[in-house]
Amino acid sequence: MAVILSGDFHSSGFGEAEVLKTKYLRIFCSLHGIKLPDIHYHIILGDGGALWPNSKESDYWFEWLSMKPFITLVVPGNHEPYPVIYDEQRKVPCAATGITGDSKAALYKVYDNIFYFQRNSEYSIEGKKLLVLGGALSVDQDMREPYESWWPEELLSPQEEQELLSSTKGKTYDAVLAHTAPFSRLPDIFENKNFNDSGYPVDPTTQIYDRLIENIGCGDWYFGHFHRNTDKTIKGISYHCLYKRIMLLK
Repeated sequence: MAVILSGDFHSSGFGEAEVLKTKYLRIFCSLHGIKLPDIHYHIILGDGGALWPNSKESDYWFEWLSMKPFITLVVPGNHEPYPVIYDEQRKVPCAATGITGDSKAALYKVYDNIFYFQRNSEYSIEGKKLLVLGGALSVDQDMREPYESWWPEELLSPQEEQELLSSTKGKTYDAVLAHTAPFSRLPDIFENKNFNDSGYPVDPTTQIYDRLIENIGCGDWYFGHFHRNTDKTIKGISYHCLYKRIMLLK
């Protein structure tokens, strides 16, 4: 059975749903020697944009996505209404979707067949041990309204940071699912030595991930956020940045 990944969805406000239309999924499946019913899970790598306040477009596209023949799981990004998504009334056990997780792991149902991961938790999907992270800095927050189009929960609290680093130390994962990537790796990932000198504020999430990768092992790191597509192996970890494309979880 297959697991596919895609980049930012943004309630499909920028056409991100195109690659998930049936005709493109069938082409993708043909290229990879699988059939559409073989896809059990689809993972969005952040910025799903589900339950966006007063957005009929968000409802439309998530209801459209919910009718696909697979379960969609969303890594929380920065453009997410966190208090609404992480409402305890939405919380369901991992077993509801046929996956397993550690003691912290849970899922939050936002539509039929669509769930958000609990960030900074471990999951097992189709035999793969995954560390699911989440969040990032919104560099455009000055142009957004707090709790209407921007939520400060996008960044980890000091307690979340400490718990993440201590609970994962010395562990090995098949893959990390995140919304962004380690700060020190970004120039090499995007083949631009000045990438971190763009003039934007430094995202503390990426700096936390710098410390994280010094203490864990993983084969692949999947992320979105940058609206780019690239694949780069650095110091034994293969980084995959996705936008308007899909790929199989290795």
